[in-house]
Amino acid sequence: MKKRIASLVLAAFVTIAMGLALIGCGPGMPDYAGTYQLSSMEVMGMTLSGSDLETAMESAGGIEEQYVEIKDGRTLVLNMSGSSEEITYTADGNSLNFQDVSGPSSFVLEGDKLVWTVSAEQAAEAVPGMTSGFTMEFTKK
Repeated sequence: MKKRIASLVLAAFVTIAMGLALIGCGPGMPDYAGTYQLSSMEVMGMTLSGSDLETAMESAGGIEEQYVEIKDGRTLVLNMSGSSEEITYTADGNSLNFQDVSGPSSFVLEGDKLVWTVSAEQAAEAVPGMTSGFTMEFTKK
């Protein structure tokens, strides 16, 4: 009788643990994984996209590809201006929240795009002399 009760208790714990694991997966969480290429940028009231963006990158000395690679549920690689940085993030709905040199920041998933908006204050903190914020849009490859 004791073995049967122990078996039932164990089965109940396993069932509860599996249920909690499935709840943690969350059916509504977006799939962020993948590589997102810079597709447009708005800065100082101007929007650069497509060939304008490519021309600006070439004029700046042939800067490498600008992209965000989301590796898994905790890390992403931000490759900007030839420097690459691995960043730990937390997902909250459609937002990927992380800490960068200018403080708390986030990417927002909008369909197949990641949007990163940085205030003028944050931009000035990261790039001395920068007086304007910016918005970058990255499109999933």
